[in-house]
Amino acid sequence: MSYLIISGTNRPGSYTRIIANHVFSRMQDMTNEPVEFCSLEDLPIEAFHTGMYDEQQISPVLADFQDKYFTGDHKWILVSPEYNGGVAGILKLWIDAMSARRVKETFTMKKVLLTGVASGRAGNLRGLDMLCGILQKLNMVVHPNKLPVSSIKNMVDHSSGQVTDVGTLKAIDAQLSSFLEF
Repeated sequence: MSYLIISGTNRPGSYTRIIANHVFSRMQDMTNEPVEFCSLEDLPIEAFHTGMYDEQQISPVLADFQDKYFTGDHKWILVSPEYNGGVAGILKLWIDAMSARRVKETFTMKKVLLTGVASGRAGNLRGLDMLCGILQKLNMVVHPNKLPVSSIKNMVDHSSGQVTDVGTLKAIDAQLSSFLEF
């Protein structure tokens, strides 16, 4: 079993990426299992087009990304930013595209942990609930401890790109420890 950390936005320099990087580092410290990292920043926007919902027309870049990261035997840790009270459009589009091809190998019965990131007080709770519903529809098993990271701008050192808030660091570790036992 391996773990896949996913930064769920294509926004360069995002707080989501900072949290995802921290989660990646902590998971490497907490388990002897392989830990991989991917970011939706790595997908060119051209990979998404109206034909992507047809398995025969999916972009080779998107198909390769899916095959490289998502069809193996691993658990996901998905870090999702809040966009307009939900999730990033690119995240939903990416899930939709991957569900058009190799859906069983990509989603079915895989375990997933959700972490939300937001500048506001709710930590993307609505977006996490939205993601939970979508992923359960795709037959994924969603861990019950969804972590909302609120007021993210106050939780990091902007010059180093490191999470500095002690309470947030403890909450992330507790969530990850629980997922390792899941």
